[in-house]
Amino acid sequence: ARGISPARKGKGESVQYEDGFMRKGLVTSSLLVLLTACSLLPPEEEPLVPAMISGDESATYSVFRVTRGDLRKYVSLRADYVPTAAQTLSFSVGGLYYANLYFDVGDEVKAGDVMAELDTSDLDKPLEELNREIAKNSVEIENREALYAIDSEIESLSIISGQAVSVYSSRIEDLRDQAKTLDLRLKRLEAQRALRFLTAGLDGVVTYVQSVKPGDRSEEGSGVYVITDKTRSVFKATGADIEYLKLGMEVNVVSEKETYRARAEEYEALGIFEPEADAVYLELLDEAVIKDGAYGTIDLMAGERKDVLYIPVSAIMTVRGEKYVYLLENNIRKTRGVLTGFETSEYAEITSGLSEGEEVFSEGAKS
Repeated sequence: ARGISPARKGKGESVQYEDGFMRKGLVTSSLLVLLTACSLLPPEEEPLVPAMISGDESATYSVFRVTRGDLRKYVSLRADYVPTAAQTLSFSVGGLYYANLYFDVGDEVKAGDVMAELDTSDLDKPLEELNREIAKNSVEIENREALYAIDSEIESLSIISGQAVSVYSSRIEDLRDQAKTLDLRLKRLEAQRALRFLTAGLDGVVTYVQSVKPGDRSEEGSGVYVITDKTRSVFKATGADIEYLKLGMEVNVVSEKETYRARAEEYEALGIFEPEADAVYLELLDEAVIKDGAYGTIDLMAGERKDVLYIPVSAIMTVRGEKYVYLLENNIRKTRGVLTGFETSEYAEITSGLSEGEEVFSEGAKS
């Protein structure tokens, strides 16, 4: 022994030994050498500690346990209402005041029902006067024809001359020509008046009514009513996963918080003669009043695997076509290759490489 003895210093100062070494410094140097040696381990052998991802100290590791259970994959399709028969009613004359609209949305109508009318006051009086003139003309023709018949009989008895009879005949012809003219005038006025009425052309349900206020005038060609044949309601399904909707399948269509049962059918059988490419058409199985322009969604189970091992898709890495996961073994990170099978949007079936209960993790999840 070299008889080394410490020389005491003041409180908080380092202790100086006679051999000239700082023992505290020696210990610190030894720790640095040890830590430096640890840094030489392969990356997969590094102890698991919270990683700093892009400078975000809140980043952590998310740990997942390999689970055994059932996996189901669901897809969603868009469904648009497609009336198989519909009629839009609009006036062919503009600038006239509305008189009446007789039906509201949801009302059932029959072909021939008068749906709406415009003001006809400018035509009513001329029509009334013309009908009186036609009636007067008709009575005069009947009277003349009666006189003609009598005179013809008298002439046959040589009581009067044939010249007098011909006068009656000529007058009757004039009255008949006048009747034709009056009839043409009546047809023109009635045709004008008819344009001011909208009449249903099919049995159905009103699915649209134009908003009309007092004092509003008609606009030529502007739709006032839409009548839809509700005996067959059809939805058109579209979407990237349309392949999962097969003919004959019964599904639920959810539209405006209502659920409708429907079945996929051949489009020709539904009265669709110009189908959209890559669309499937469905007929509602229950009676329903669907508004024009309505749409909804169809959720389908696209696949199922029972009693399989699975982990979140987010825990799987792909490098050069090979799939890997990080595992924890004695708090040490290791990588392992895996094979996957059936996948959903969240989980992947593990067919090889992992056992139930093992823990895998992914980096970069926010705590």
